[in-house]
Amino acid sequence: MPFLFFLIGSLCWFSTLEASSLGQISFLGFSRLQTDTRICASLNTPLATAPFGGISGVEYDATQNHYWLLSDDPGYRAPPRFYKMKIHLDQRGIHQVHCSDVRPLQKRAGHAFGLGQVDGEEIRLYNNRLLWSSEAQNRLLGLDPAVRMMDFHGVQTVRLQLPEHYQSQAGRVVDNGSFEGLTLLGKEHALLAVEHPLKGDGTNIRLLKLDLQTHDSVATYAYPQSFYQDKELSVVSLLAVNDTQVLVLERLWPYKDGNILIRLVLYDLTEAQDVHDMAYLQGKHLQYGKKQLLANITEWPEVRRAVGYLDNQEGMTWGPTLVDGRRTLLLVSDNNFNSKQSTLFLAFALALKN
Repeated sequence: MPFLFFLIGSLCWFSTLEASSLGQISFLGFSRLQTDTRICASLNTPLATAPFGGISGVEYDATQNHYWLLSDDPGYRAPPRFYKMKIHLDQRGIHQVHCSDVRPLQKRAGHAFGLGQVDGEEIRLYNNRLLWSSEAQNRLLGLDPAVRMMDFHGVQTVRLQLPEHYQSQAGRVVDNGSFEGLTLLGKEHALLAVEHPLKGDGTNIRLLKLDLQTHDSVATYAYPQSFYQDKELSVVSLLAVNDTQVLVLERLWPYKDGNILIRLVLYDLTEAQDVHDMAYLQGKHLQYGKKQLLANITEWPEVRRAVGYLDNQEGMTWGPTLVDGRRTLLLVSDNNFNSKQSTLFLAFALALKN
């Protein structure tokens, strides 16, 4: 299959931060694709010339050493779509990014989702299928935020059942602020996060636990929203470390000096209270999990010197394990199809403690 290659200068061996309960995290390097890049143009497929961007989710497939990327384009520029890509990453940084396929998101075989019906956010690999979230909602049209499974061709196989307070008719989901974070939790569960608290939940962000066998929701935990100078940080991605700990990617814009604040947080659910049966969380005395800031990526000196201004980082995934045993972590940004932005990949390595 043909590829279009992009060579990226690699930056390596930057300083290491000590994340006490998790291990050390090191910055490896970055790559940046400009918004007008037609990275899939050499492919013989109907969506090859579709604008590349809006990347809100990324997932590494270790069996084939490639990545699945999900665009949040609801169909304004081309049919809603996802990508299969190769990203060459090692201890010296990111060297090449190329596109091997781009496929439409389909509600059934041969029938792509229509304009505005979906707004893809996070994508995860599960049992030879892809699990993905959409935050599209429209009360008049009866569109609700959703979590779906699809095959590798993009055809929907399952739509999971979600509690009523996530439905558009309930009027509690903040516009453009629903299902941003999604990760597998153990072998048969997933954890789903809204970007902003539901109306009536105060400063608590719901983390919904889903049973991937029954397709039902089974538990809910509260994540205390972070603040910077009274400004709310949003939750834009989740990534499990193990069965009880998740990485949380937090974001704030505008931050300062025209930059965007990107933080990486570790949240341990071991002692978190199940609030699944609570209709509203505002004003309630809740037992939270343990929350620890791992890295303020925006203020990391080496990242600032190498990258300059960050972009709209929105997705993250574990990548390949390095030869020295460290686990790679890849972050990607949503360029909003804005010529002043870019698709920015940031690569890190974690030396995880046992």
